[in-house]
Amino acid sequence: MKKTNDNNNNKKIYFKEIVKSIFLLLFFFALCYIIFSVINTHILAKDFAYDMTNKYNFYSENIFSIDKIYFFSSATADNNEQNKALWDLNIHQFTDIALYINNNNSQNNFTSENTINSLSIENINFNNISIGEPNLYFKSITNFGKYIKDDNNLINNNLSFEILDNTNEINYELPQIHNTCDEPITLSYINSSIVKNKIITDISEPLTFNGSLLKKSGITISSISGVVSFDIRIKTNSNKTFVANVYFSVPLGQNDSNNVYSGQYIYETNPNIRFIRQE
Repeated sequence: MKKTNDNNNNKKIYFKEIVKSIFLLLFFFALCYIIFSVINTHILAKDFAYDMTNKYNFYSENIFSIDKIYFFSSATADNNEQNKALWDLNIHQFTDIALYINNNNSQNNFTSENTINSLSIENINFNNISIGEPNLYFKSITNFGKYIKDDNNLINNNLSFEILDNTNEINYELPQIHNTCDEPITLSYINSSIVKNKIITDISEPLTFNGSLLKKSGITISSISGVVSFDIRIKTNSNKTFVANVYFSVPLGQNDSNNVYSGQYIYETNPNIRFIRQE
């Protein structure tokens, strides 16, 4: 009988040892899992922070900017009727645009980082323009402030500029620019036929073909002062690509007493539009 009790006691002790061993083993695995999870989380957090820092440095690399835009807005018309007693007009509004790119190089220290090998106008959009047929054209700087509608210069989807070394002479009749961005980009926004066959019978005063036509024709500034937007994409000689989004309300002086109704409206802004680096 005593031997049986001893066997039972040994079994109980053996069972307790097994349970204890299993518990210690589970505790060891749990501890290893916790340590591994902490280390892995720390590594992931470090990698994430490193990745975010790299992305921040990548996207915050701002070499180029648009620091000035100069606008000249007016209007003109085509005369449909050769009649001394009246005018039969198709009226157009136009705004010439000069954008100045700053490569932030005041010391004329040009490198592959601040010179370009390509430039294009892309993603053209017109919004909140209720009348007319808006389009964007390349414009020679020599004709800035004059109404010239040349279908050869119409920008359909995009316009690529020819990039010249700064020792070469620019042909301003063509979309060309020096690789140092010395010249402004000149464009012309034309909203054609905002009114067709407008009859003006008051010929007591000479009719001037400028912004005053808009007032004579009863065209409100608000109906034609929508938003124009487009992207300028550049690539540097170090093969980095940057894009700037340009957008503006057609400047007609809606809240200015000296507005386009006076004949013309000139407006200059310093928007500081940054070129954002692309992957």
